[in-house]
Amino acid sequence: MNFSFITRRNVFALGSLIVVIVIVVAFIFSPLVSLIPEPEELEWHHMYGGSQQDWAYSVQNTTDGGFILAGVSGSSDITGSTNHGGDDIYVIKLDSTGSMEWQYLYGGSGDDYGYEIHQTSDGGYILIGESDSSDFLDCTNNGNHDALVLKLDSAGEVDWVQMYGGNNNDLFITLQELPDGGFVVAGESGSTDIQDCSNNGLQDVFIVQLTSEGSIEWQELYGGGSEDRALCVRQTADDGLIVFGSSSSDDLTCANLGDYDFYALRLNTTSGMIWEQLYGGSGREWGFTILETSDGGYIACGLSDSTDIVACPALGDWDSYIIRIDSDGELLWQKRYGGSAADLSYVIKATDDGFILSGGSWSSDIENCTNHGERDFYIYKIDTDGNLLWQRLYGGSGVDYSSSFIQIDTDYIIIAGGSGSTNLQGVEPHGAWDVYIIKLRLP
Repeated sequence: MNFSFITRRNVFALGSLIVVIVIVVAFIFSPLVSLIPEPEELEWHHMYGGSQQDWAYSVQNTTDGGFILAGVSGSSDITGSTNHGGDDIYVIKLDSTGSMEWQYLYGGSGDDYGYEIHQTSDGGYILIGESDSSDFLDCTNNGNHDALVLKLDSAGEVDWVQMYGGNNNDLFITLQELPDGGFVVAGESGSTDIQDCSNNGLQDVFIVQLTSEGSIEWQELYGGGSEDRALCVRQTADDGLIVFGSSSSDDLTCANLGDYDFYALRLNTTSGMIWEQLYGGSGREWGFTILETSDGGYIACGLSDSTDIVACPALGDWDSYIIRIDSDGELLWQKRYGGSAADLSYVIKATDDGFILSGGSWSSDIENCTNHGERDFYIYKIDTDGNLLWQRLYGGSGVDYSSSFIQIDTDYIIIAGGSGSTNLQGVEPHGAWDVYIIKLRLP
């Protein structure tokens, strides 16, 4: 499985190809596909979208007890909304039972993607992503793909939209709202003309602090001479920032370990670097999410195909890879989870007694789990020392992607992503690929 191109958009693009193959094979060799029984933990599940490919990258709680989802749609028949051309940003508002309240498409004549969405203090929403459209409302495209911030009101109407970046490809993939109503957004940049910034290599970590109206307070590029990207930014207890992603650079202030490494970057309140560290082995590590722990350290997740990580033997082709580090970035422990094929973790959340992780699995030999198709949602819980407490697989006969989840109380989680399965009991697919959201009772 080739993950050498990973962003959220590209991971799902690979899944789109796989799901087409799975559907064709299923049609040829098994005209009657049996329904997958609902797992006992399932409270409800829904599919949304049109006749083409639609999926969700982000799900968040809303103050009315419902949920907001953001992602991308390639469909031209989304009810009540017009496709603008290519892929559009797709936002869906749901009530507490997962039933739709409204849905809208946003974009221009090119391709537009929404990667993360949050409700703001005024009841509206802030969304970040990327766009290569030159006619997205009144925005000026700076070059190729631009990083995008879209502000919506509580009903999904556009308050404002801004593009950021330079003469090459730029995107925002992670968002942190600040106490003053502003935002820190982060992603990657290949541009050489970002104002007041020096490009370091082929691709840099791109971090921007914005006011509540989208004006730039500061912007910085970080990294080395090769490819560096941020996939998660979070504010720390001292009001600084922790940034997490991946790096292939060999000229950082820390030693390169392999082709791609987990990359953690600690910044102060004025964007100055406190430390940077790389983690992994001689192969490829891709980092997705980091969070601060109660002891002031951090725990982070992603995937790895390295076979020489110290005291952390490989389980399969790709493993879900978790690291625990202290406040200075020093490694405390590292562990791997999964089966003999490919497994990964996108998101990690803290609980009272450990951490819950969500991702995907291609493996058919996950202990105490039944694989349902080409790829399943992979959910598992570990204690504070990384010991596995339980693990589950969910999905149908096709490819099912879990890209985001939230814990709504001590007993339930909401998971969102995409599904190419046609045999999930109680839900009807709309197209080749649908937005898929499920509510699960924790084991």
